[in-house]
Amino acid sequence: MVTLKELKPFYYTALDLGVILSKANLTVIEFSNVLKQIAENEKDLIALKYKNDRRKLFLAASYWSYYFVDKEALDAEFPAIKKLLSTKDIEISDGDFTADYSDLDLFFKSIRLRILYIGKQDYVRIKLRTLLKRYGLKRRSQKFIDKFLLCIWFYQLQIYLPGNKECDIRKVNVDDTIIFRIKN
Repeated sequence: MVTLKELKPFYYTALDLGVILSKANLTVIEFSNVLKQIAENEKDLIALKYKNDRRKLFLAASYWSYYFVDKEALDAEFPAIKKLLSTKDIEISDGDFTADYSDLDLFFKSIRLRILYIGKQDYVRIKLRTLLKRYGLKRRSQKFIDKFLLCIWFYQLQIYLPGNKECDIRKVNVDDTIIFRIKN
């Protein structure tokens, strides 16, 4: 049984929406319209802090989206930060930030919003190997599978193989492309 506390990170925050919408390269009007649709149609999935205050959600999501417009420049600084910390005998690795799959829910939030509000397609596809690599994995761990299945359930998604064949993440070949769709 999953507790409410365990599900709390799955709800949309302004930061999540800012990250997702900044990647969509929307105009200000498109951004506003998509955020309005999300606030109206995804109300049950919005973090309690923003659920009943659309203005607060819009302002906070706008702030974060502008912050992440230059995310590539921020990411480019990571090697310099690692080098500086190594002079202080502090070692960090890319895996330190992904080992617990803490942002896997952001990946699924993005999929749901892209399908419903942002993209022009009713599906999102990715090679399983690419998804695993994003989290520093070469193969599926039980922890990754558990979090993956919880996200699939929470965001009401279904995965398929090409040809619209329903599949199970535990049995999919690592080199297969998986296709995400919203459950009917």
